[in-house]
Amino acid sequence: MTKLHRLVSLLIAGAAGAACLDAIADSPRVGQPAAASAAVPQPYRTQLFNLLDKDAGIIDGKNWYQAGFARQFDALLASSSLAKADKVRVPLKKRLLSGPAPLPSLQTDPATGVQWIVYDACQAHRCDEISLRLLYDPAARRMVGQLKLDKQTEFLGAPSASEQRLLEKKHAQAAAQAPLDRIMASLIDYKVFRMNSDSFDRLVAPDCKRTDRQKDEHGVDAEYSCAASTGITEMKISTREDATPAKSYVMYIQLFLKPDRYAPLKSALQGKLGKPKKSGKDFVRYEYTGDKELGKLGTPVISLSREDDQTVGFSVALEQGP
Repeated sequence: MTKLHRLVSLLIAGAAGAACLDAIADSPRVGQPAAASAAVPQPYRTQLFNLLDKDAGIIDGKNWYQAGFARQFDALLASSSLAKADKVRVPLKKRLLSGPAPLPSLQTDPATGVQWIVYDACQAHRCDEISLRLLYDPAARRMVGQLKLDKQTEFLGAPSASEQRLLEKKHAQAAAQAPLDRIMASLIDYKVFRMNSDSFDRLVAPDCKRTDRQKDEHGVDAEYSCAASTGITEMKISTREDATPAKSYVMYIQLFLKPDRYAPLKSALQGKLGKPKKSGKDFVRYEYTGDKELGKLGTPVISLSREDDQTVGFSVALEQGP
């Protein structure tokens, strides 16, 4: 891999504003079809964390906070015997809101005809182990849920048998996508810059498989093909293996996805990383300054962009000057 090759690759990732990512936009946890989300009543048509946060949303600038909803949510979580027995110092609510957050959808209870708004929450990197599925009826101001915590499951809010079936059905759908949740949660985390190629292979397996690998004195370049369910159309990675002074680190990871992935990915990035360094209608860009050794080698950047009408790009890149 020549220096020119590295520069061209980084310019593709950086100038476009993003190479790409979203292994779970097809998952009910990360994104719902636009029509389903649009049918949700306007005050509740946003991610769960926005309804619980008194501050305005970082991306759209709107204040979505619902005081009554937030009080109900806190009371529901406080009623959990699993939560009361949890010994982790970080509060469960904070952990549940740390992972990928989808837009809500509507689900009709066939037994009663009630239309429930469905929300999801999960702990970053552990969505398959720690998650909450929430059903909310705004007309009756009623909230029920199912908490999954370290291999144990608990219903909250005394859901009826039919409501339990709805919760279990949705949780089962989410569990099927859990590996994709882990990919997304890991890639929008700055720890990803410290990965080597073998770590990345383990992260994306079995949903994505390496199709090409080139290794030289600089490091490893690899390409991957992914299952259609991930929505990933192309994926590449370039790493420096045991390089100094930072040992193994990522030069870039690029994912290219379908155009409908942009909105849910942008929301997931907002929920995980907060306010972007730069943003526009078709891109968001985050810079990381918390790793001094890595900073000596370039500017660590996580970015997302609409490349064109057919492609959304996500990148993790160590950009090295103009």
